[in-house]
Amino acid sequence: MSHLPVSTRRTAEINGGLKLDSVGGNGSGGNGMQTGTNDLDNATSPSIESGTTATAPTIATPLSQLPVISPSLTLDKRRKSIKPSTTPTPSRHRKQSVSSLHSSVTAVAKSQQDNSGGWNSSKSIHEKPPPSESIKRSKSYASSLKKSKSGNIVVGSIASSNADESSDNNPNNSNSAGPEFVNGQHRTARALAARVAELEVLLDTAHRDLSYSNTVLETVESDHRYQLDSLKMDMKRMVDEKDAMMQMAKNEYEATIATLEDAASDLRLKCKTQLNEIEKLHARSVAAVQASAAFEIEVVALRAEREVWRGQTKLLQAEIGRLQGEAHKVAERELETEVRHDAELADLKKSAAKDVSILQNEHTTQIKSIESEYKNIIFQNESNLENLNNNLTLQMKKLSDANTKIEYLESRLRTTEQALEKEKISHSETITKNELEMNESTAKFNATIIEKDSTMEEMNSKIAFLSQTLAITKKSESNFLTQLNDTTEELAATKLNFETTNSDFKKAIESNAAEVESLKNDFNTALAVEKTTIVALNDQISSVSHSLKQTESNVEHLESNLIETRQLLEQTKQTLDETMAQNEAEIKDLNVQFNNTLLSKESIIRDLSGEVSKLQNKEAEAKLTLNLAETTRELKTVRAELVEKIAENELNVQTHISEIDAQRSEFDT
Repeated sequence: MSHLPVSTRRTAEINGGLKLDSVGGNGSGGNGMQTGTNDLDNATSPSIESGTTATAPTIATPLSQLPVISPSLTLDKRRKSIKPSTTPTPSRHRKQSVSSLHSSVTAVAKSQQDNSGGWNSSKSIHEKPPPSESIKRSKSYASSLKKSKSGNIVVGSIASSNADESSDNNPNNSNSAGPEFVNGQHRTARALAARVAELEVLLDTAHRDLSYSNTVLETVESDHRYQLDSLKMDMKRMVDEKDAMMQMAKNEYEATIATLEDAASDLRLKCKTQLNEIEKLHARSVAAVQASAAFEIEVVALRAEREVWRGQTKLLQAEIGRLQGEAHKVAERELETEVRHDAELADLKKSAAKDVSILQNEHTTQIKSIESEYKNIIFQNESNLENLNNNLTLQMKKLSDANTKIEYLESRLRTTEQALEKEKISHSETITKNELEMNESTAKFNATIIEKDSTMEEMNSKIAFLSQTLAITKKSESNFLTQLNDTTEELAATKLNFETTNSDFKKAIESNAAEVESLKNDFNTALAVEKTTIVALNDQISSVSHSLKQTESNVEHLESNLIETRQLLEQTKQTLDETMAQNEAEIKDLNVQFNNTLLSKESIIRDLSGEVSKLQNKEAEAKLTLNLAETTRELKTVRAELVEKIAENELNVQTHISEIDAQRSEFDT
């Protein structure tokens, strides 16, 4: 803080002020002039503040008794101490205070201009122009004050006038300064008038200096307000620019994040859609493969069953052929037996004519027994043929049942495999049972034929025995021939029935073959349709595989894009970190600059506050203090807002970075 060395020095030199309020009265001598002076002992600060005057003869006051003008006197009190009057009143203290104020303000302005801590060079305080002649005279007058050996202060003009007066009263004085009265004025009055004129000039100069000092103070205050406003605006503009830059970076970062999130969500949606389509196509292909496999299994089962039925049909045809051959053999044997009987009868007619009468009774009884036995044999043959017909009918029924069962099994095959297996088991059991029954019928028929052969042999032996008796009587022969004809007719009827049954069985087999052929055609048609479907499914599967390959390529492309996006994100994050670091460095520089500016402003404000305290201008000091407090508070508020915004921006950036890392980890998983 600057002090007032000039004022202190001049106060030490002068240590008081002489105030001449009035000069006038009745002069002693020719002009009747009175000289009125203030006593230096009474010329204290209360007399200056109250503006009272005292007339006393001019004396020399000791230095220790001279009043010291306190710097605590305010400018208003000093202004009030100067009363406007017709007689100019010299005031060295006023002049020295104003001059010291001017010099201190000039020194402060020079120091502020040299430091250049935020002051505008275009608004610097100009120095005061060089002092005028009146100031030079006042300085020479002040330097004319001398201290005597006794420690008294001798005021220049008054002391010289007293010396002149004493020299005039002393006739022996050869150093006379001139005549005592000139134009009716005493020499002292003339000196006082000259001094009054000089003091008026000094008072005018002091008024000008005071107005200049007030102007300088107002300029300094306006410059200080301007610098504070400029500093506020600069800080606000810098903060706004940094906020705008941070907001732009944040918006760009958020837009990039939003774009990447949208791309990632679209990619996820596309991948999910493609995966769903792939799963659907895979399920359809699996279902088609399963259906084709099941259909192929059904086809194989039907083919195996058809082969089984073909084998059974061939077996039945072979059995029918064998039965027909056996019937032909029986007919041939009967014909041979008949021819042999005819020959034997012819022989018997010749040889047994003589035994007819003897054996007629025996022959009658034997004929009856033979007839009964033959009837039994014929009845047994008829029963065997009937059983064979019944067996054939049963086989036909079983074949029809098998056809119905085939249709039922075909319907069941398309529904469930378990029912098909059960039906196959039951069908195999039925076939086994039929085979067993056919084997039993064949065995019975063979046994019947063997028994018939044995019976025929016995009958031949008996006929050989009876040929003698047949030759005896024609009636019994005719009866026997009649019975033989009847038996032949019955055999022919049986043969006809067997042929009819065989034709019906062939027709049934042909119809079954036609049905099997139609089933085969239907199966081939269905197989062609299934093959077409399988070809279409294969085409679809190939297209799906192609689309899968394309999707995989798209996914690889998207993964590469994602990697590039991640790299871009890393670069953006690194750039953002660098920007944040740069912003932090700039903020630190701004804080340092702000602190330096604040320190310089505070030093300037302290200097101005010191000047204000030196000038004792409480109103200006309070105003500057209030402005200083308000400026400090605003600067602290701006700084706090700046720190808060920086922290908030850092928190937002960290939050976005953590969200991006979370989304990246989620996308990686």
